[in-house]
Amino acid sequence: RLAPILLTWLRAGLLTGLRPAEWRATDLETRDDQTAPGGRRVWLYGINAKATNGRGTGVARTLDLSGFSDADIETVRRMVDQGRTWLDQNRFSDMQSQCSSLLYATTAKIWPKRRYAYSLYSTRHQAIANWKSILPPEEIAAIVGHGITTTASTHYGKRRSAWAPDRIPPPPRPVPEELSVIRQRIRLWE
Repeated sequence: RLAPILLTWLRAGLLTGLRPAEWRATDLETRDDQTAPGGRRVWLYGINAKATNGRGTGVARTLDLSGFSDADIETVRRMVDQGRTWLDQNRFSDMQSQCSSLLYATTAKIWPKRRYAYSLYSTRHQAIANWKSILPPEEIAAIVGHGITTTASTHYGKRRSAWAPDRIPPPPRPVPEELSVIRQRIRLWE
């Protein structure tokens, strides 16, 4: 019964790079805009889980998903709705734990000798590795909510682990306000 939810969670994580716990407080906004790709603008709003001590771009972050396909927007919408439902029912942590256990058990059966197990957090690592091959570091930092560019380069998936360019879905785009925070910090530390 959890397999479809787990698949949605994995795909949404690969598309957005959100931490698993960040899905508990997200919202999706869509507006018609004929100047935008697909005739619409789409934003994903979320709480930045690591915003303490100046480590992030702020308490919340916004991702522009306007370049996503309709199918990918629908995947993100399903995960947003699922996270909100679980939060409203005070079950988010329990459901995250159950989905994590299912992923662990499934991958252990597929790769019984594998040294490291896949986790819900693995999608964030893969998303960042993919983006390292197509985006500048300051955009990646803004997308994933880091206050500086070195966090992604030091602590997350390596560029050599990126998928082939034709397999990488269009990445979310940072909103200008959050990107400017990163660029301002870069200028201060140069």
